[in-house]
Amino acid sequence: MEIVLVTYSKDLDKADLCISTIKKYGVGPYQSKFRVIINDIESVYATAKLKWPDLSVYHWKDISPTLSWPSGWWSQQWLKLCASCVVEEDWYMIVDSDMFLNRHIDLQELFYNERAFVSLKPRSAYSDQPQFLEFIDNARTFVGLDHLESVMRAVPPQIFRTSVALDLASNIDPRIFGILGQRTTEFFLYWAWICKHNQIENFYHPLDNWLTMGTGFFTQPTREVAYNKNYAIINL
Repeated sequence: MEIVLVTYSKDLDKADLCISTIKKYGVGPYQSKFRVIINDIESVYATAKLKWPDLSVYHWKDISPTLSWPSGWWSQQWLKLCASCVVEEDWYMIVDSDMFLNRHIDLQELFYNERAFVSLKPRSAYSDQPQFLEFIDNARTFVGLDHLESVMRAVPPQIFRTSVALDLASNIDPRIFGILGQRTTEFFLYWAWICKHNQIENFYHPLDNWLTMGTGFFTQPTREVAYNKNYAIINL
């Protein structure tokens, strides 16, 4: 499994914490290959290359056939799928810049019988968020499903099957992330694609509350976890 992070200029310091703690503690039984995608202008890409000389760093133009973007939040969703074209392993874990680790993540926390864990949410969980209900319905409509009663949760970490993401990226209009009238999100659309092609049993093992924030990954320091200027995690 590899790790993919899409980031931009304002999040480079956060991304540094994310990267350094994942490198320190590790995800799985070996040092995962890290691929960083810069969703910004080329000067930011140059800065990132200098910042992380030991990592595989890409400018978004290196992996995407689409050369214009509506916004950072929307375009990063497309790039998470496009990352499949450079990933060399069967799986890749998507993380965000504002996430960091405070412990090692074991292989048993990622896979069960060669299937990746996934935390699903019922459609009803978004009953008070009409925009997310719309995103779910648009994903269902796009892939041609009659029903989509549960979806991959809307936030990382998530584990993508590389071949599935590559197939999906080659069969969608990236404008579905932000420009088209029937917008959706990457995780909802990916899961709808999995369901449409009857691939749950092949690739995923649903597990409630899998790797939720605070069970390894954090987005903000807690009383138990702090970090110094060198981004070394300290257990207080």
